[in-house]
Amino acid sequence: MRVADTTSIASRIEQAFQTASTSTGTSFDYLVKTAARESSFQPAAQASASTATGLFQFVEQTWLETVKESGAQHGLEAYAAQIERTASGRYAVADPQMRQEILDLRKNPEISSLMAGALTQKNAGFLQERLGRPASDGELYIAHFLGAQGATRLITGASVSPDARADAVFPAQAKANRAIFYERDGSPRSLSEVYANLVGKHENFSLIANASTVSPPAAKPAPTAVLAFSDEASQRVDNAFRATDTNAPFEALFRTEGTETAASMDASFLSAFASVPEGRPFDRAVGGSRMVAQVTGNSFAQSLFQDGGPLDLTGFLSYRERDEGKDLMPPV
Repeated sequence: MRVADTTSIASRIEQAFQTASTSTGTSFDYLVKTAARESSFQPAAQASASTATGLFQFVEQTWLETVKESGAQHGLEAYAAQIERTASGRYAVADPQMRQEILDLRKNPEISSLMAGALTQKNAGFLQERLGRPASDGELYIAHFLGAQGATRLITGASVSPDARADAVFPAQAKANRAIFYERDGSPRSLSEVYANLVGKHENFSLIANASTVSPPAAKPAPTAVLAFSDEASQRVDNAFRATDTNAPFEALFRTEGTETAASMDASFLSAFASVPEGRPFDRAVGGSRMVAQVTGNSFAQSLFQDGGPLDLTGFLSYRERDEGKDLMPPV
């Protein structure tokens, strides 16, 4: 994968989040945080302990249900029509080839982002009705992780029976996600501890970025004929990366292979960004500004936004090899 390719992927994912946010009402910020936790922005990520796949790690049944219920609103009516809800409540597709085609849509950044936004809105309505109040972003993530009913059980249980063992309430989920339900020494976590773990990591996932230099104003780019990719969105992703141990550092975000000592983000880093020709709307940068970014907490990339909030996925630029494992949370 070339450096220019990774820039196009970054821009495509960012635009997918923006479109999904506009179309579904789910916040752009929530989609970014969730995709960062679920897949580290790898569109084809596959969990080892479940069927979870894609940017938002949809398991098969949740994906089929979401496409069935919300697909028609987002241009997927042909696929939605192929999915049937059985008497047992499961979702099935009669044609095996079509079933696989529908499941493979999870690897499409645009479609998976739309479905994640639609599912989040459904979960938000469910939780508000059950809890009697709006759910926080962290609680919406619990619903993404455990399902809306599972989230209700955890949120309520953490309040009513905070010391109860979480693995006794969620045995299947605990088996697939040991890092969430157990301490490093193997001791089980309580409902309140699992709640704090899930909510705290999502709501404390702060995004920090500050511009250290300001480039002269760039001339306004000429309008392009590229459908559905706005100037504002394409300008958010800077490019031309350099790092200490690879010619294409952004590739690491989308890589599934590698050694046990995979490169991980350093505590702080400095990156330089260069502009590219105006005629390439997917990876155009404005000015060539220099950004100072800082990563804090849980080894996740925190420097995703420039001033005012625009996404900068290319901020993951400086790595240092170490034996410490990545704090990644595979979904149910």
